[in-house]
Amino acid sequence: MARVILADLKSADANGICVGHYFALASNYDQVFSPHCDFKISGGPLYEKQFKKESLIVLPHSFVEGDNKLKNFFRMLFNAKKLFSSIDKDDVVIIQDSQPAMILFVLLLTYFGKANLFQIHYSEGPMRRWYFRAMMKFARRNIKGVLCPNENVGKAYAVPYICVPDYIYVEQKSFSKKQYAEKKFDFMSIGRIVNDKGILETAKAFVNSPHSLLIAGKPDENFDVKQLVMTAKKNKKISVFLDYLSESDFKCYIEESRYCILNYQGSYVERSSGVVLDTLFKGVPIVGRRCRALQFIEDYGMGFLYDDINDFDFSKILDPIIWQKCVDAIDVYKKQFEEYNKSLLNFVGVKN
Repeated sequence: MARVILADLKSADANGICVGHYFALASNYDQVFSPHCDFKISGGPLYEKQFKKESLIVLPHSFVEGDNKLKNFFRMLFNAKKLFSSIDKDDVVIIQDSQPAMILFVLLLTYFGKANLFQIHYSEGPMRRWYFRAMMKFARRNIKGVLCPNENVGKAYAVPYICVPDYIYVEQKSFSKKQYAEKKFDFMSIGRIVNDKGILETAKAFVNSPHSLLIAGKPDENFDVKQLVMTAKKNKKISVFLDYLSESDFKCYIEESRYCILNYQGSYVERSSGVVLDTLFKGVPIVGRRCRALQFIEDYGMGFLYDDINDFDFSKILDPIIWQKCVDAIDVYKKQFEEYNKSLLNFVGVKN
């Protein structure tokens, strides 16, 4: 039976908290791969707080947010050396998408074709940089394939690729959806708060609204927190929680909301975002700005897209019948993930 290892060479640590969706992806891939092979999660010391020891290949270092870049590079380098000294030639190693240029440089220095190496890439952005393209010319001979969200990303790296969503839905027998009347919030915006998610614009659009809005997540250092807080104070129905979200809080806030608002702009109109699938998998419809990353929401009837948040009639969709149609469409959409599951297993060489 093949052994599959999902590796986070960066293992970002922000004061004891995993920044990003790396834990979530590790948990998801554990559900996908474990029934079919020996699956291991590889990451820094922070991973020991989240996963059982027997499922881990622990790496020695964490990427310390805000620390010296050279120090962090060597931490990733030593993590890679540790990982590749622990694998066999028949193993499958899937590298999480974090610090793409650093990761690629580290792979060039430490990986010499000992196992079957795959990478996850969510954006073609790195391939727009000349130095990254130069490194890829040398790295391609050792990379068996790329896991990516769409054809544009896959083609950019010029290696075999498979298009799969950020997360692969696996049926949760214990999961029970809350009904419309049981929800606490009409709308929510959740996850890491950065300018390109348009969250400040979302808050401003709800200043004179009769509907409840929850904004929850850790703001990026470049985000204008003061302006968001001042905007939220203008309407008592806007609730704001500005901090890292535990996994249980993240899940709870999603399940307590009728709709998720994704007012994407800038880099997010093209790239994939884990929050989209986290939300859909919990049966919550999405309202968002019309863009390539969210077009499938409208195509499958799982929510609504707008061109300008200020022109959208949020009252119209707060109808239990309309909401339920979106929820039913999400259930239909999730059924196709059986094929994504099979395709991913086959792509990396695991029999199912």
